[in-house]
Amino acid sequence: MAIASNDAGKLWIDGEVVWQDNGLSSWNLDEGFRRVQFKKGFSKILMRVENGPRTCEFSLLLCPPDL
Repeated sequence: MAIASNDAGKLWIDGEVVWQDNGLSSWNLDEGFRRVQFKKGFSKILMRVENGPRTCEFSLLLCPPDL
């Protein structure tokens, strides 16, 4: 998965922190990459974004593994 946010952010999957960014920064699509193994069935995804004085930007891209 590819995760990005402007300013601070944190991402949990099924209660486990898989990504965190602290401080003020601009949004970049390639900010964070994580390899995550999902369990069969449903997964809870929670993303928290803390934004500074301007617009809020974030992205979460789920990319299938190469076959």
